[in-house]
Amino acid sequence: MIKIRNDKSEMPGDFSNYINTWSLESVTAVGLERRLNLFDENTNDENAKKLIKGIRDFFEMTAEYDGKASIWKYYQTKGFKELLNVYDTLTE
Repeated sequence: MIKIRNDKSEMPGDFSNYINTWSLESVTAVGLERRLNLFDENTNDENAKKLIKGIRDFFEMTAEYDGKASIWKYYQTKGFKELLNVYDTLTE
């Protein structure tokens, strides 16, 4: 956090991306006993970025479709199809 804050000690607008990255790094370190090294300056793992984006999209879309009344149970809407695509990406 010290490295990414500005001169007013404020976090950047995309700070949630850093939190998501930290969460993924923590879960794999504890659950799989393996570091992904996502915060290393030389790491540019496209699969990790895809996974982080997929997880964020999945939770946002799941809240939309499971938390609110929707017709997706009877008709697969465009948004619901997008959710299924995100799920497929995560399971790859």
